[in-house]
Amino acid sequence: MFERFQVVSAADVFADENLQPYPENVADRLRAVLTALDTPVRTAVIESDYTDVDYSASYYDQRGRSFTPDRRVTKRIHFFAAEFSEEDFVEAGQDTARTMQDSYLGFAVLRPETPVTLGRTFIACPTTIGGRPVRFPTRSTTPVDLAGIPLEVESCPYMSQDAKIMVCATAAVWMSTANLVDKMPSIAAHTTAEITAVAMSLDRPFGPAVVRRGLSIVEMEQAFIRMGFDPRRHEYPNADRVVEICHLFSDSGIPPVLGITIGSVGHAVTVVGYTLGPPPDPIPAFRDVASAHQYVPYLVIHDDQRGMYLLAELENDPVDGDRRTAVLTIHAPNGPERARCTAILVPFPRRVMLDALEVTAQAGYWIEFGKRFGVIAERKVVSRKLLVRSNSYKETLLENRRSPSKSDGYPKELVDFARALPMPRYVWLIEISYVEDWDPTSPTLPPVIAEFVLDSTLTEDRRPAFLMAHFPGLILGNVVTESGVEVVSETVLDDRDHPPFPDIPRP
Repeated sequence: MFERFQVVSAADVFADENLQPYPENVADRLRAVLTALDTPVRTAVIESDYTDVDYSASYYDQRGRSFTPDRRVTKRIHFFAAEFSEEDFVEAGQDTARTMQDSYLGFAVLRPETPVTLGRTFIACPTTIGGRPVRFPTRSTTPVDLAGIPLEVESCPYMSQDAKIMVCATAAVWMSTANLVDKMPSIAAHTTAEITAVAMSLDRPFGPAVVRRGLSIVEMEQAFIRMGFDPRRHEYPNADRVVEICHLFSDSGIPPVLGITIGSVGHAVTVVGYTLGPPPDPIPAFRDVASAHQYVPYLVIHDDQRGMYLLAELENDPVDGDRRTAVLTIHAPNGPERARCTAILVPFPRRVMLDALEVTAQAGYWIEFGKRFGVIAERKVVSRKLLVRSNSYKETLLENRRSPSKSDGYPKELVDFARALPMPRYVWLIEISYVEDWDPTSPTLPPVIAEFVLDSTLTEDRRPAFLMAHFPGLILGNVVTESGVEVVSETVLDDRDHPPFPDIPRP
């Protein structure tokens, strides 16, 4: 009955040449991530004759028409940090099932090709890479059923291209959007076959021209639009702008896609997280306001040709006189590789119209307002910006409300004020902290002294977009009445520094 399941040690999985995905970079990185987790892999369950939804879509659209098609079914390998035997798995007693759930590290799908390539892969996020703490707000929770045993893993989705009918841009768009389906109610899941079809506006998803030339940045943008997003494109940004945009949106749970060139070859990678580290000394600041992205020395990317959870470092490179573009150094398994960043593509949710740069400007205005009226001290501050769903923001406040058992939570007055305030589906959240409170060696962020909630649907930059401003001891709110917009205020009696918006999968 259980012939299609095989329980083996992790060493046996990696030693089997038939289970080594191509290219070698991807295989090496998969092994490295699994063995470097806090609880490294010890046992694997190989599930043969697995019907993978993504591979099946491309099989029926293209492979099944070829004279010698690949097999339709795949192999799925599940990884566990605990040790158990095949007999334990078959019996599936309560203790074994609980052990499997508690130690589950994710799975990888192997496409039945020559050579074998890596399909949909969900491997648990590492807590450190190269000894550096890493953050993955873009991660998602994926439920899995293994022979009736319910499992789940928190990860950033990954896959490699197959070098036949899928290009790197298709894989990058899929890796950017696969985790947003459960977070954005209006977005439907898309297979890689469907992504290529909507990108090229073709009735047929694939043809010989697709793999030869890949997808342009405009076609990737078209794919995002037809999938239900409202993408933003930034072309030829400098290094600081790349880090700022990628930090802001990955911190908001939205993985940006980077268009890069390695030599003369175009490529696409997906940003899934970042590391924290010491900022430059002195910290570049405008009017004593620094930005949280200046504490980000590395981005963490998924590269379909080089592997998952890779560190990427950015620096400026002089081009055409005064013009400067970003140079990306990818720390790949086979050594560092340099690339030029030509574009950033962000899959924005629809009805978000207030630009991130305008948000930065309005943050500066409100910080100056707070200092002018003496509710923010004349000290250097850091601003952190997030795009979040308003319901998620209110739920987070309520769950972390200050109480006798939670003295460092959000003050009750702030929680009640925000919960009752009408907000659009998405809001910009700006958190303000003092520079001296930042500890870049810690994976946690510093306490928040003030915060502002901005209306993401505002298109008129000339009037303030704030919905709510919370300063020490004071809350201001923008309330729409029959006679117009009215600013209301409330005094916060029990107001101390509180934790930042937590590192939870979002938006």
